[in-house]
Amino acid sequence: MREEQTQGVVVAVEGNMATVKLPKPQACGSCGGEGSCCSGLTASGDVTVRATNEPGARLGEVVDVLLVQESSSKAVSILYLFPLAAMVLGAILGSWLHPLGDPEISAVVLSLVCLGAAFGLIGWRSSRTRDREIPPRIISVHRSHSSSRPT
Repeated sequence: MREEQTQGVVVAVEGNMATVKLPKPQACGSCGGEGSCCSGLTASGDVTVRATNEPGARLGEVVDVLLVQESSSKAVSILYLFPLAAMVLGAILGSWLHPLGDPEISAVVLSLVCLGAAFGLIGWRSSRTRDREIPPRIISVHRSHSSSRPT
């Protein structure tokens, strides 16, 4: 996991949560995703996130937000390499064991079964870890800049 601290402006407060407008990350400049990975992308190119508001920041205040991010290489290996490996393993097992009589049909069927099992396992694991995700959190408030308003 990687931690990143960035500065933003509080644009809404609701209970112990605050919506913070952050500048567009530098990594977005070299990405071909055109903002598709960030659902909080605004028309101005800024990003909005919901963050826990432990210091009690108020509307319009400048805050420091701590973002915790998973490694993108880990996500790529889980989403692409694991299902691919499962499919290849299924094909090898099917051709060696040929439980359906014909080694080629067995390889195709077992590779698809293993592929489906891999995606099912990824979905199950994802639903279990979603509750443990660390939300962004406000770690400090710059009270001297409280007059600044979101643009």
